Amino acid sequence: MEIPQKEQEPIKPEQEKVVISLPEDEKSVAQLKDKLQEYIRRREKDQVVIDDPYKAPEQKNRAIKDSWDAYYKGTVLGRLLSQKSVDSEALENELEQSNGGSFSKTSFKSAVKIIKDYAETGGKNNIGLREVGEKSGPDVPQKKSNIIEARNTGHVLTEEDIKERQNIREWLKNPEEIKRTAEQAQQRVKEEEQKDKEIQEHKIEDALKILSSPEIINFKPEEIEKAFKNITGKDLIAEREKMAEESMGARKMRIIRGGKAVEEYRKQVIKKEKERIIGEEHSKALSVFWERNSNIEEASREQYLISIKNKLGLNPADNVVLDKLINDGYEVEKARIGWFSGIVKIPKAGGKMVLVCDSRATLSQQTAKELNFEVSAQAQLRADLKIIEGKKRLWAERIACTKNIIEQTVEKYNLEQQKKQEAKQQALIGQQRREQEEAAEKQKTERNKEELFEKPKRKKLSKKVAVIKRKKRK
Repeated sequence: MEIPQKEQEPIKPEQEKVVISLPEDEKSVAQLKDKLQEYIRRREKDQVVIDDPYKAPEQKNRAIKDSWDAYYKGTVLGRLLSQKSVDSEALENELEQSNGGSFSKTSFKSAVKIIKDYAETGGKNNIGLREVGEKSGPDVPQKKSNIIEARNTGHVLTEEDIKERQNIREWLKNPEEIKRTAEQAQQRVKEEEQKDKEIQEHKIEDALKILSSPEIINFKPEEIEKAFKNITGKDLIAEREKMAEESMGARKMRIIRGGKAVEEYRKQVIKKEKERIIGEEHSKALSVFWERNSNIEEASREQYLISIKNKLGLNPADNVVLDKLINDGYEVEKARIGWFSGIVKIPKAGGKMVLVCDSRATLSQQTAKELNFEVSAQAQLRADLKIIEGKKRLWAERIACTKNIIEQTVEKYNLEQQKKQEAKQQALIGQQRREQEEAAEKQKTERNKEELFEKPKRKKLSKKVAVIKRKKRK
């Protein structure tokens, strides 16, 4: 009796348009973010292989395919995480326009299936890992080996992939072919190394011509910097700044960098210059004052100055206003102060001009204000001149350091080349000496061999000759 079999449902064709939605739970979203980082790392790793000139073509081809696979998956997953949903049809059209002939619909659709499975089940079904063209369903037998390989490599296997893998397996079975390929690869590496070496030697030769030229000043700064880097592998500007800082630091000088630091330094210089100017003005005023009043004894001078300050309404410890009046030529020792009006009159030495103020307070304020303006202007001018001088000194130091660095570099390189040449010459002499010793040893061995084997032969031959001669005599 036949058991009726359940009629199989026809396999439905896969829909072209797929919409993927982002899971709501945070754990799944975190896993998807980690997966996106994995795809990014895979692309970076594949790019290293692609850019490596010493990698075999087979390795580069695999890396290119893996990189594209990670690109499609990463693009779909990135769009899902950023927009919370992905319309596969819209994204497919977008990628096809941006990538042109490089776009693979098959790889993209497989990536969509895989990301959809990750979003819905966490990747339990491994959808999208099957071979292209292979039908899905519970009653369709699977090609396990291809599925396993696809899972290991992380991309969808096409017919070209399978064919390439078969060729590789056949190639691995032939030891002679493997050896020949390895020798070719080694030869390519040697040729590339020799080529790079020659290019570097030419660069160094050109760099030495520039750096050792008496007319180096006529070259552009960019050419000089490039020449220095070709020889030393270092940045000339950085080395120059380092040497300049060390040189100026040894002389207790420092380089100020940055607009804020320069402005702060300028304020400090102005402050110091103000103090210096005030000190200079005070020394000058005292010299003039005692020249006018030479009759005052030295022991009484301090008290005499205090009395003059009191008469003018100044603080006994304040020298600034008094110095200003004296240095401007006024005879403060003959100041007239009105008894009722409080008007202050101070005549100018050697002239008819008189400084008049309505009170002692006004005299002090007006004189201090004028002095502060003059001192500030002079201090700022001195500060600017100091900064300009500092810049000139720094530029001179930089030029000197650049010259020293270039001369030291050329001298050091020539010395190293001389040592290498001497070492090479010594090695050549040693090789010749060894060859001579080996030749002498070989000759000695040949002579010993001749003595061991040829001498008995000659002795035996001489015996035979002697026998023949005796026979003849008989």
